[in-house]
Amino acid sequence: MYRRGVPVFRLLSVAWFMTGLASVVFASAVEDDNYARSSLRGIPGVYVAVQPFAPEIEKNGLTAAQVKTDTELRLRTAGIRILSRQEWSKTKGGPVCYVEVDIVNDILLSQALKADLYAYAITVELNQDVILLRDTGIQTLSPTWSGSYLGITNSLPRIRDKVRDLVEKFVGAYLVVNPEGVVNPEGRGEGNSPLPESDSVMEATE
Repeated sequence: MYRRGVPVFRLLSVAWFMTGLASVVFASAVEDDNYARSSLRGIPGVYVAVQPFAPEIEKNGLTAAQVKTDTELRLRTAGIRILSRQEWSKTKGGPVCYVEVDIVNDILLSQALKADLYAYAITVELNQDVILLRDTGIQTLSPTWSGSYLGITNSLPRIRDKVRDLVEKFVGAYLVVNPEGVVNPEGRGEGNSPLPESDSVMEATE
């Protein structure tokens, strides 16, 4: 059976694959509403962390280092300070701009559609310390703002562009509640929730 020249089994393959990725993207979604944006008010800067990419993706030309550089450049251009790890440890709330890009080049899907395709899920989050109301002694690093995108493409540069779009969305949300910027990043000498281990997340440049 065909629809517009495309075998139905190919369409089902795409639908199944994208559904699986959607569960990854939206499992921890916070989204970008007024409540989430209000959590960005007063944040003086961010520590940027990017999830490492699979070796085959980096070999094909898209690297986590590129994404980190893109992210830091756009934040700096917007007037958002990039914190070093040392500065982050002294900043109240421990704000982290975390970028996660899951990319899969599925052989069966590519063969079914007769094209080299990448299914991808992008999440950009602002993580910061939160305290439980039921037990104020519990403090943890948690997302308070996020943006996500799910897609399929034959171009890795296209994925890089989509990451930039989500970072731009974060910049817009930040500037809405910080129209004149924020200064004085230091607010606490210690006590921030720990960052993810350095072997699993790229660290910002010191």
